[in-house]
Amino acid sequence: MHGSFEVPIAVKLLRLPSDKRVLVVGCGGGVAFPALVDLCSPSTLTGIDNDEDFVAQAHEQVRRSAITAELVLGDVQDMPFEDRSFDLVVDFGTAYHVESPALAMGEIGRVLERDGLLLYEAPLTQFLAHPFRTSGRRLAWKSAPSLAPARNAGLWKTRIKQ
Repeated sequence: MHGSFEVPIAVKLLRLPSDKRVLVVGCGGGVAFPALVDLCSPSTLTGIDNDEDFVAQAHEQVRRSAITAELVLGDVQDMPFEDRSFDLVVDFGTAYHVESPALAMGEIGRVLERDGLLLYEAPLTQFLAHPFRTSGRRLAWKSAPSLAPARNAGLWKTRIKQ
């Protein structure tokens, strides 16, 4: 889910909040940042990715788009953020592809504020995008028991931290 088409649909269908502290895990080249800024007006925007080349591309995207974002080279399975640092965490499928989805989900739950939202791709979305790599892979919800189902927009869903 990226760019000027999918992000606006997800933001509108799932009624994502504005003026919140936003973290994009597995931010890649930052292609979703401009749409998130335009539609959610985050108070802060942070991206984390474990690939140096992607973080460099995200820096370039931030510069080109004239937006403000903190970019971190790091792993979603062990994030360098304080507990409850973010109000909205956006995951475009990263937690499906890491070595330990359980660690990733636990970390997302840890850094998310109470009543905060996680926007994530539904299993069908991941299967359509990566049919062989994600076959049979699921998110490890038992590792983040505080994240309760909230809204469902078919290809994207949200969970709220209770």
